[in-house]
Amino acid sequence: MMTLEEFIAHNPDSRELKRAVAVQMRLQGLKHREIQMILGVASSYISHWEQRYQADGVRGLRLAHKGSQGYLSPSQRAEVIDWLKSRDTLALEELIEYIESHYGVSYRSLASYYELLKAAGMSWHKGRKKVPNAIEHWCRSTIQRSPVG
Repeated sequence: MMTLEEFIAHNPDSRELKRAVAVQMRLQGLKHREIQMILGVASSYISHWEQRYQADGVRGLRLAHKGSQGYLSPSQRAEVIDWLKSRDTLALEELIEYIESHYGVSYRSLASYYELLKAAGMSWHKGRKKVPNAIEHWCRSTIQRSPVG
């Protein structure tokens, strides 16, 4: 069975890596606030993956793609927009994970996610500096409510 350290060292998927790093940080005693600042994730993201790891080990951190229906139904789209409107800020990865875990949909293009953000009155901001590490990229990529005016 693969250890968490082996999983992190040999995992090319940035989404799985981010989950594993969040769990590893918790196991090393970091507080949610510290992990949130470093990885740019919500406290609920940290708790979710920590619980999955405790229940299923490294296997629980893996992507669970079972195919996709390709798109959200109109009612699902409305639910996602309502969820987005209830948030002040979130990482783009949180939106992607939310849609995958709740609806089994994984868009091939980020444009689909951006369209949902726009429909919810949100915009995507990205750090100007090029970052080779995907985790650092997510730390600098946030979604915030568009200013009213």
